[in-house]
Amino acid sequence: RTVYVTEVEHTRLVQFRVEHAGAAWQRWQATHDLPWLKTVGDVLKDEGTVIACSALKRAYRDVIREHAGAEVTFLYLKGSREVLLERMAARQRHFMPVSLLDSQLQTLEEPGPDERAITIGIEPSVPEIVGEFVKIIAESKA
Repeated sequence: RTVYVTEVEHTRLVQFRVEHAGAAWQRWQATHDLPWLKTVGDVLKDEGTVIACSALKRAYRDVIREHAGAEVTFLYLKGSREVLLERMAARQRHFMPVSLLDSQLQTLEEPGPDERAITIGIEPSVPEIVGEFVKIIAESKA
């Protein structure tokens, strides 16, 4: 597991990256008992924390919510396979190869209507997406 932590304008930004390998990963994935999901939830106990991670399945998000001990808002970045492929192909030195995209899309369970999630399309630039997310969060707190 690799964890990156950054402070930006009084917000703690955390990125989790887990290397997926071997029988242990397959066993954890089958049972949804992925230890890093518990860690994500634990880190979210600190108010004002934003975490970047892949929580593709509802069961994964449930574990995060359970361990956070408070309401969690998920940002679901929705995009077509074509846009995702284009963005992935443009990345340099990224740990996830383009060849895994189809399996990730097959695994994906979009957030349900009963989950607290904000859906934003990925067609705009990253700064525009972040700006939209910040705006929506600010409006929800008003």
